[in-house]
Amino acid sequence: MESPVKVGKTFEFEVIYPDEPLKYGGVCVHQMGEVCYEPGYIVAPHVQWCFEITYVISGTGSHEVNGNKYNVKAGDLFLTPKGSMHKMSAITNLRYLFIGFDIAESASGDDIAVLRAFYNDSPHNVIKGSSEIMTVFQKCLGEYYSNESCFRSMIESYLVQLLTVVYRTYTSINNTRYLVDSQVNHVGLSLYSVLLYIDNNAENIKNISELSKTLGYSSCYLSHVFKNRMGITLQQYLCQKKIEESIKLIESKKQTITSVSQRLGFASPQSFSKTFKRIKGVCPKQYFSKSQNNRNNE
Repeated sequence: MESPVKVGKTFEFEVIYPDEPLKYGGVCVHQMGEVCYEPGYIVAPHVQWCFEITYVISGTGSHEVNGNKYNVKAGDLFLTPKGSMHKMSAITNLRYLFIGFDIAESASGDDIAVLRAFYNDSPHNVIKGSSEIMTVFQKCLGEYYSNESCFRSMIESYLVQLLTVVYRTYTSINNTRYLVDSQVNHVGLSLYSVLLYIDNNAENIKNISELSKTLGYSSCYLSHVFKNRMGITLQQYLCQKKIEESIKLIESKKQTITSVSQRLGFASPQSFSKTFKRIKGVCPKQYFSKSQNNRNNE
């Protein structure tokens, strides 16, 4: 078994319980943290003794599971199955969040049973994650780090959220339904299905044509109905949601303006800044500078 290449770590915050994992409700945590590897760093092949979720914040790298290689980049989510042979490598500076866990056999309830069945048969493929996953991850780590009163209850809550959001992300690829039953007669229900889809997927929607195809409408019809009912164009609404998402990502201090513009599908940072200014009235740097000053003065 090859030894890890000790190129280095820019930083690492890790909570480890190798001998006796801590139990939070039905979730047993072996390790959890955030780390940034320098280019060329290798985590040597090892047997995965528990389930592992990783979410890439920035950079590029790869997972190898039982000899199969999977490249990952910012925004990617990856599940490593329990009992597999696992190896990780950093291609560029690779920053990611991770958790190693088991679901207690003694844990009961229909929801826990669903999660246990999913992770026991977890796929080890790369899919696009969401900022919600990163947010829940960071809130959970924040509780570990701050150690404030009632932190165990907060951690338990966030762990269940995290495992559920990841489960939903994987299982909703082909099964998520936003189109309503045509036999159900409610005013504006079809429009609501469009709003719901955009609100939950703005980060990954490339354009109106792709959105219309996904929802089963012609782009001309969908744009016409949306404008008549909402008073703004479909493109304007999608841009507003993308800008709202960008603010969450940048204010978390985990993403730069350049990386966010790429992640949200803008042609260039300049295109992102132009859209941002049109919606918010100021350019991104001015907006976040003012926001930071307001927080400092509170």
